[in-house]
Amino acid sequence: MTNSKITEKLDLGVKIAGLGLGEVDYIANTITLDDRAAKFFNLPGKVPISRDLLHDRIHPEDRPDVERQVSCLLSPDGEGFISVVHRVVADDLSVKWLSARKQVTFEGVLENGDPKPVSGLVAILDITEFKEAEARIQYLMGEVAHRSKNMLSVVQGIARLTARNTDPKDFMDQFSARLSALGANQAILVNDKWTNVNMAHLARTHMEPYTSINQERVIFTGPHIVLKEKAAQSIGMALHELATNAVKYGALSNSDGTVNVTWRLEGNRGKEFVIEWTEAGGPSVTAPKRKGFGETVIRQMASSSVSGTVTLDYDPSGVSWSLKAPLENIAL
Repeated sequence: MTNSKITEKLDLGVKIAGLGLGEVDYIANTITLDDRAAKFFNLPGKVPISRDLLHDRIHPEDRPDVERQVSCLLSPDGEGFISVVHRVVADDLSVKWLSARKQVTFEGVLENGDPKPVSGLVAILDITEFKEAEARIQYLMGEVAHRSKNMLSVVQGIARLTARNTDPKDFMDQFSARLSALGANQAILVNDKWTNVNMAHLARTHMEPYTSINQERVIFTGPHIVLKEKAAQSIGMALHELATNAVKYGALSNSDGTVNVTWRLEGNRGKEFVIEWTEAGGPSVTAPKRKGFGETVIRQMASSSVSGTVTLDYDPSGVSWSLKAPLENIAL
């Protein structure tokens, strides 16, 4: 195979891998990026630019660590190679995650006798999708840890409700049925299979552990809407958290309380989705003194994932929660 063919294959391999390349001139303190790498930084390609200009694109929180590692790279005691991960801030303030591997070449010596860095090569990969997936996994792991802590309280609440409304001889059968429903609910969350989930099925599944004995305590009202995956996840997590709190402190913690879960379309040509959770008949409600992970799920996660607006009211007569969002972010 000729050298030109080898070069063509290498160029194709770099393109397929999505790598951007840059060549550093440490004498002139410049870097020349190919078009792909230049696009990562929103800088001109194939022309020498100041290294400082490139470093200015690095996220301020990441820049000190990057510059520290570059100093190690240029140190005669270093390995002549580093691998760094950092964010880049674009002109529109959007953020990308980049993975950069850099190698330096030394020629000659400096005045102090140390090897002199003259050039370097950097290979850059956009890992934004990976980092976003990683952040999502970390969030879900936090959610699982949070729910695990709440699980004992939920089971105790189910036991209390069942005991209040069930003949002692039927207690184990009824209690086991509710625990099975709770387990099925958790399985849906863990398996993360949300394809073509409609709103009614999602709501009923999350509330099944609390309605298996008395169907009238939780009322569902709303049209048939097939949810997008992201919307199903966020709304489902919010409903689970609301139900958990209702069993521990709210309308489902006694024998008389009720919950209404309603959803509807509003606005111009029904382009806005609204879901509401309303409790009544439970103990007098007071706002929590500390905002924990659960309230973060109910407020921030539910709203940010569908670009919506959440309201949460701790009225003494019962907790009320609502989410409003563009229908295009909710439904398929």
